Amino acid sequence: MKKIILISLVFFISIAFVSQAYASGMTSSFVFSQENLQNAFQDISTTFNVPIVVDQTVLGNVTMNLNNVTLEQAVETLCKGYGLFYFNYNGVYFVGTSSSALSMQVAGYSERVIDLKYVSSTNAMQFLQPYANYITYSPSYPYLFFFGPDNIYNKVVSTVAMFDKPGSNVYIVYNIYSVSNDTYQIWQSAFYSSYIVPGQFTSTNFDFIQQFYNSMKLSGNGFTMTGAGQSSTFNISDLGLSMNVKVNSVGATQANLTLNISTMAMNMAQANMNSTVSSTQTSSIQASSTVNVGSKQIAVASLNIGSSNFIITVSEVKNVPNTSILTVMNDEEHTGRTYNIIVSADQLNGSVNTLGNYGNLAFGINFGQSSPFEIYAGISSKLAMGLDGYLLIGGPILSNPSDVNVYEGELALVQYPDFKSNIISSGVLTVSASLTSISDFYLKYNGNLEYRIDDFLIGGELSYGYTKLSGNYAVNLYGSAGIVYDGSIFRLLYSPMSQNFKFEVNWGG
Repeated sequence: MKKIILISLVFFISIAFVSQAYASGMTSSFVFSQENLQNAFQDISTTFNVPIVVDQTVLGNVTMNLNNVTLEQAVETLCKGYGLFYFNYNGVYFVGTSSSALSMQVAGYSERVIDLKYVSSTNAMQFLQPYANYITYSPSYPYLFFFGPDNIYNKVVSTVAMFDKPGSNVYIVYNIYSVSNDTYQIWQSAFYSSYIVPGQFTSTNFDFIQQFYNSMKLSGNGFTMTGAGQSSTFNISDLGLSMNVKVNSVGATQANLTLNISTMAMNMAQANMNSTVSSTQTSSIQASSTVNVGSKQIAVASLNIGSSNFIITVSEVKNVPNTSILTVMNDEEHTGRTYNIIVSADQLNGSVNTLGNYGNLAFGINFGQSSPFEIYAGISSKLAMGLDGYLLIGGPILSNPSDVNVYEGELALVQYPDFKSNIISSGVLTVSASLTSISDFYLKYNGNLEYRIDDFLIGGELSYGYTKLSGNYAVNLYGSAGIVYDGSIFRLLYSPMSQNFKFEVNWGG
């Protein structure tokens, strides 16, 4: 793999114009055989001496020959071939996927680039989690690529101005997540090996947090810049929470903190109309902890305030001027699900369709009143963030196994829901054909777009089917309502066009 030597941003952009002018009249040839897409773009970047930023969501391998192509032709051909988009910013090319930012799903938003002067893009995202769905970035370059409305952009810019400053101190960042009762109990059992002390912080790695990420909803966050021997206090008034953080020492890879937390939850009973006195119940937590935080280490505590459950995390982000790469979060923060099962039950024809995977193993099960019982097996591979591809072979299990005509192949693309935003999209595209007549295929697509309010979903689904042999196609629209539970979706759909009900489950982890 060819690697680009990272240099300062000022020099980086100043030579970009010259490099691009030189590269515009230059051609080169490339031969890629199962080459990692990230590496392929880096090869093009090195050959033409033009910086190409490749987003973390660009995954997969490429097999392709490019003969006597210009820089623009090479980038455009790879992007078109693998469903990617790109744009040119001050002579720097950016390549990303459609899932690089939430707003790429919303027509009309153009890209805006925020230059970082003193902190890396990875560091910056520590403070911009509420706006993460509008931002995409690469850890290798000090840019944030923003897609979204003006009011969100202004908030992001003002937040960046608060922390993108020179200095040698550290930032202390806290995040508070709300969780359900079931998740809270599982968390307690998994995290604590002995008795539970509410508000007592323990140092752990980011991997542990990711196990519960889909079940956690961000309820508040904040940060402060401080140094060794200094203390800062966070007050979260809506939760009645106060947290004092003292930095005991700062090392090359970690900092030692003393955390003092206290909270008082007030539950006011409904006052009687004829009474001027209401009853009050109070519960308080006071705890002190000394922990280490730093490289992939984070301080974590559980809180039970009134009838609500919370998980609070405290981490350290170093402010290192002109640093291009400083890994704080786990590199696998955005990994896909280990397993996923999609079940659709159709009332109109009495059919049930199941598609799923566990790791790289894929399976499918279909049956109905007027169709045979079919079982498929195959392989799955992650194509991009939130997108898996399945290659399946199977057929009716009660047919003659020696008859090759009953076996079918199926190619499926599955977009998993991303629960980090209130706008949730998901879908399944399948192309099926007999192994003896691949040209006579059947295409089916179901795409969902829903809006999330707490744990409830409301939205719709587009259904499309096409049969190559007959040339017939069918389009249907459904309204949907559902719930989100532990990283899964349960939805009920109804189509006024066909007066048909469907029930769907998207379950995984």
